[in-house]
Amino acid sequence: MKYLPPGPQIAERRDSAPVPCLVETIQQRARRLGVSELTIRRRVRSGHDGAFHIGGTWRLPAPCDSSVGDLPTRCSVRQTANSLGVSVLTVRRWISSGEVPAVKDGQTWSIPRHYLEDLFDSA
Repeated sequence: MKYLPPGPQIAERRDSAPVPCLVETIQQRARRLGVSELTIRRRVRSGHDGAFHIGGTWRLPAPCDSSVGDLPTRCSVRQTANSLGVSVLTVRRWISSGEVPAVKDGQTWSIPRHYLEDLFDSA
């Protein structure tokens, strides 16, 4: 039997680079600002805060130092899920239903960054 030293034995994944979450929910923004959810919903409805509907939940662009431009040209399913604050399974469902444009690279799917840019521009 071969001895393996303790520690991580799994090779680094290609998409293991951390990707910041670029969105927040209405509930998260209300907690962060210390106001009610109704106040945030009114601001979205009146056009003061840009928002878009993802997976049954309204998402607002998060105020952070990162932007969509910091993402790679082609994002993996995991990177897309992390940046939109949804699960990997949700992104895979969107790909299979045709809601998200994706390209298959071997066995992995990749989503063009311009799709995410268009999504954020619409907010």
